[in-house]
Amino acid sequence: MMSRYVLRGKIEIDSEAISYQYNFWDTPGFESWTKDKIRKRLEGILKEPKSDILCMIYCASPGSYANLQQLRWLLDE
Repeated sequence: MMSRYVLRGKIEIDSEAISYQYNFWDTPGFESWTKDKIRKRLEGILKEPKSDILCMIYCASPGSYANLQQLRWLLDE
């Protein structure tokens, strides 16, 4: 199951207060996803308001197994 974490804040630029929001999506179990599941999960994220994808961070624990095919599918989407 994916989880969304939200960081909100305000910053002042040229005497104007600007509000911002960053969404962080945690995608545990990604290494077992199919290409279709990856596509559906990304479509779900993009349907959320203000959820344009700026970057992706892939973290793997030492000694863990990473299936590069799933990573390639994610990057291709």
